[in-house]
Amino acid sequence: MVLMTLTHYLMVRSTLTSSQGDKMSKTFNKIPLDPFNQVKVESLQDNRDGALDQFNGNIDGTNIEYESLTLTKFKGPEDSTGATGAVTKETTVLPSQTIAISKRNYNNTGGAVTDIWTRINGIDLQSDVWEKGFNKMTVFGSDWSTFPLQLEAKEGILTGEATIDWEHGNQVFDVTIETEPGSITGPSSRGGEWWTNWGVFVNGILIAQSGWIFPRRHTTRIPFSVPVGSQTLEIDVRFIANSWEPLDSPGGSNKWSADFNIFSATIVARNIYR
Repeated sequence: MVLMTLTHYLMVRSTLTSSQGDKMSKTFNKIPLDPFNQVKVESLQDNRDGALDQFNGNIDGTNIEYESLTLTKFKGPEDSTGATGAVTKETTVLPSQTIAISKRNYNNTGGAVTDIWTRINGIDLQSDVWEKGFNKMTVFGSDWSTFPLQLEAKEGILTGEATIDWEHGNQVFDVTIETEPGSITGPSSRGGEWWTNWGVFVNGILIAQSGWIFPRRHTTRIPFSVPVGSQTLEIDVRFIANSWEPLDSPGGSNKWSADFNIFSATIVARNIYR
């Protein structure tokens, strides 16, 4: 999972809280013992590393309060599956964690989509309406309105990964350019500077992003980790598309500004708690 510095950890502690106050995950400091000796002096480094380790998803038996060890900690998993429109939802509740999945791919879209090479949806970056900033998945159509993953979280850590199969900018075009007025030097490629940036949002807050990805079909995987309180969470993915058309591009029926195509998308989230 994503590694965090201690400063970053402290900064994001106040990012996601419940309405009942500060319900962040807690780390119980350890005071190691020296064999055949007195109690060892508390190690700030060990406890700092323990806090960062927990932030990245490790809440083990050494960080469980004794009072919380009840029979409910040993009950079996509770599974639920379903679909909301073209989106499949799955949830598994365990004594110390909840795992939830939201996905839409060629297997659960219906219609003519039959394999991974057939796009589910696409937008024309020349004529369709889209934002210069982060776009929600609903820009591809109303069928994506149920894609965000809702989760009733408990105080602890939220880890997971978003996986998106998409393409933007494969149709790079060569146009004739002039280094000086009236001086034609030959074709030059346009479109290679296009880029796409994907981000993961929790309750509208950006917590992880892919960085710039240049023209290609790409399967993008974005891991994330953030402390959460006992609260309702909505996790979704959004994208920024940087695309433009040179003045002397063909346009019309031969327009070359590449469509933005989506083939599948999945969000997996794991809420780890005591």
